[in-house]
Amino acid sequence: MTALQGGDVVTSQQWTGIARRPWYRRPERLAAVVLLAALALGTVTWWLVVHGVPELQVRVDSAKLRSVELPSGFEQAPWACAGATSLCAWTELPPEEAARELSAALADAGVTLPEASCGSGIKIPMLDAEDPQYSRAPGVCSASSPRHGLTLGLVARNQVPVGELDGAPVDYPRTLVTVAWYGLEGSVPEVWLAPEEIAALPGRAAGAPCDASCMSLGVPILADEFPEVVAELVDAGVVVDNVRCEDEHCWASGRSARPGYPGASLLYLVNTATERGPELSVVPWY
Repeated sequence: MTALQGGDVVTSQQWTGIARRPWYRRPERLAAVVLLAALALGTVTWWLVVHGVPELQVRVDSAKLRSVELPSGFEQAPWACAGATSLCAWTELPPEEAARELSAALADAGVTLPEASCGSGIKIPMLDAEDPQYSRAPGVCSASSPRHGLTLGLVARNQVPVGELDGAPVDYPRTLVTVAWYGLEGSVPEVWLAPEEIAALPGRAAGAPCDASCMSLGVPILADEFPEVVAELVDAGVVVDNVRCEDEHCWASGRSARPGYPGASLLYLVNTATERGPELSVVPWY
């Protein structure tokens, strides 16, 4: 190899190094990196705005609700805290007074709701109900407002809001007050009913045999026992939202807390016309 050839090799190597500039000195690649970074930042920001921050705010408000000290004359109603219900209580006060006193307690904790409306025809929030529901009973009060992408609602009732038996609303033994988040989608959890959980269920569901998977519970009843079965659930504090009878077919639905599974609930269906005959069924629900 001549000196000149050696010089050519060095020059070629040096030129090659100069031609391959670092990526950050190449405008087209730098622009692509900036675009990807902007997209990633936008995605993170969108998630925080749509999901992250509202979910955090719901958790914060839920903690405030659970920390509310119940006013004098109120006592815990543990079966009524189904699903996203953060506060539930019994009281001897009529619904209007109960709603007013509990709303004041919520305001002291930093959670405000509008003044409650009472009586037949008022809009009431219901768990897992997509369309607006309206009370058909006079003994119901409700206050709700949009909050963090959901609806926070207070319902005070001494009667089942929708439906009646023998031409009259179904009475609760006292006024039941609940404060819950509405707008969450429900689903069936992959958690079977345990024998000890079944033994503690309210009414005649307690200790009933379950099916092969224990994912649901069916208790045979007589058709003329329908009012008695509904009364057992209501007296225990199960949140029964509607009772209906058409001709000889009656059905009712309600929800209760599921002890040991925070945020979960049990769905109760009383139906006099199932394929298996009149029945009370209990199904786990989120």
